[in-house]
Amino acid sequence: MKAVLCMVVVHVIVAGMNILYKLSVDGGRMSRRVLVAYGYMFGAAFLCPLAFFLERINEKGWRLQLQLLLRASLNQNLYIAALKMTSATLAVAMTNLLPAFTFILAMMFR
Repeated sequence: MKAVLCMVVVHVIVAGMNILYKLSVDGGRMSRRVLVAYGYMFGAAFLCPLAFFLERINEKGWRLQLQLLLRASLNQNLYIAALKMTSATLAVAMTNLLPAFTFILAMMFR
């Protein structure tokens, strides 16, 4: 029961984030790139101290972390650009379909 409740809470938070993204981008008050930059700054402010104290990453690990950050940044920019063109409902529905698409691709390329 605890896992189900956690899953529901996470989905409610993701839906709320999509609605806030949609409102901020459609209002014309905030650029998509600024919105992504703020998200990464708040995330980094929370996670970097944890990573510094809990994980000791060598130089190769930091290079990998930078590559992943750039990929995630591109992904977020494209996601918010698509969200501007569609509705938040469609964005949440497509996010929920990602595991199904992954399964289909895994079966095709097996």
